Amino acid sequence: MKKEQRQQLIRQAVATNTIHNQVDLVAYLKAHGYEVTQATISRDIKEMQLIKINTAQGFIYQIAQQTANTVETDAQVLKQLLDSARVRIDRQDNLISMQTLPGSGPVVASAIKALQWSELFMALANDDGVLLIIKNEPTAIATIWQRLSALID
Repeated sequence: MKKEQRQQLIRQAVATNTIHNQVDLVAYLKAHGYEVTQATISRDIKEMQLIKINTAQGFIYQIAQQTANTVETDAQVLKQLLDSARVRIDRQDNLISMQTLPGSGPVVASAIKALQWSELFMALANDDGVLLIIKNEPTAIATIWQRLSALID
């Protein structure tokens, strides 16, 4: 199965079903005649920027909204993503910790990296968080902190 076909089937699964975890996606693809590994699904989730949201049925996967690639719309997309992932931030020295809903960390980190903030040294993600390492410049931490604070309600 080609990656494009697999990812289209994943989009269909997420749009039409309640998908709680990667095992659900593997089972969905298998039911449609395609054998895939959990590792492949994991890579697809990251590449497709799927996020987990909290619903009455528990946490489920959802496709992050995509718009045109401009600074203004990127900030709007990031704001929507931070809202959906229920991000909370804290800082210490040149580090900013971002706590997210489970499954949202890698997508939040990717969205921030895509903005190519010159003050950002690195964004490291795990399942439910992101650690931003800010460059050691006099105003860098304050600048990024202000940007993030403005995006998080």
